[in-house]
Amino acid sequence: WYPKDINIFEGRDPKNKFDKEIKTSSYVERTLTLMREGQVYIIFNGGTGTISEFGMAWGLARLYFGHHKPLILYGKFWKKIMKIFKENMLLRPEEQKVYKIVNSPEEVLEAINKFEEELEKGEHEHLKASMGDYTI
Repeated sequence: WYPKDINIFEGRDPKNKFDKEIKTSSYVERTLTLMREGQVYIIFNGGTGTISEFGMAWGLARLYFGHHKPLILYGKFWKKIMKIFKENMLLRPEEQKVYKIVNSPEEVLEAINKFEEELEKGEHEHLKASMGDYTI
């Protein structure tokens, strides 16, 4: 069992439009590419792959807090999920500031604008850790 060798993973939905397609050879490479290339993460309802990608993005957002990539959780169901995390996990205050829960495309745009305003208020010096890549 070696995650790097897993070449069977979900691809994109052919109905979804995209600006640039990036093909990867494994699940791990796909996830690391997503973390590196993404600017904002909008997380919809999904399965274990969605939870895995969200977990990595959320962890990185905490590590790079103040210079993190915003997380937008789309759908009311996220309120219950995040409530359970808050009640049962050890969450730092910054871990609760890196995401917003929204319910419409308009709210997505509002959340992106609000994240940009929040990030502009903070210091934008790169942390040493942010200069590295996401290789294993």
